[in-house]
Amino acid sequence: MKRDLLDMTFVIPVRVDSKERKQNLKYCVEHLLENFNTNIILVESDKIQKLKNYKDYSNVKLIFEKTNDLLFHRTHLLNLGFKEAKTPFVANYDGDAYLNPEQIEFAVEMLRKGETQFIIPYDGHCYEYMIGKGKLYLMNPCSVGGAFFANKKDYEEIGYENENFISWGHEDNERITRLLKFKKILKRTTGSFLHLCHPRGINSCDENPMIEENKKEHEKVTHMSLDELKKYVRSWKWLK
Repeated sequence: MKRDLLDMTFVIPVRVDSKERKQNLKYCVEHLLENFNTNIILVESDKIQKLKNYKDYSNVKLIFEKTNDLLFHRTHLLNLGFKEAKTPFVANYDGDAYLNPEQIEFAVEMLRKGETQFIIPYDGHCYEYMIGKGKLYLMNPCSVGGAFFANKKDYEEIGYENENFISWGHEDNERITRLLKFKKILKRTTGSFLHLCHPRGINSCDENPMIEENKKEHEKVTHMSLDELKKYVRSWKWLK
């Protein structure tokens, strides 16, 4: 039987830049819907909309933002989805993510019970997985990205995602730095995270033109006092 996760919304930012991305997203969405009664918001940013076929999926909402920008503004798209979500809990979730259903259920239950405000639903071990080949490669033994669950109210209090991060790099670590400065509770679950393999373009590597600016933004937040950070977050135009 499907598990009840109707109080959770999975927000997945998307740009279909390869056939592997398209395949991974389908696998990811169907895995969630096969195991849970839940809500999914797909937020696509591209020159043309490529996800129209997802209109036929139950409990899946599509948001499309037309852009000619080569750089993928992931943090912005996540915030669009969070604002649209009507549930008390939200997930910042990659379209290339795979988690054991028990890990997801356990993480949401901890949020429901108030045992934590934020939770990373795996132990830090992130493996690259090639669909169809069954091969696993350890990418990172202490990862904080890919899947991040939150009490929506607490997420909003810390500013949701920092949209000063553009393309790939440092945004996952900054999020952790920021919530801990706000004295929020963060926990992990046991189990690992599988990242479904795909070609790595400019928005998936540290060769993107925003990598240094992203690094500086994380450093700026790291060196702020709590009062300075609260003032900074209140200035973010995307929260108004």
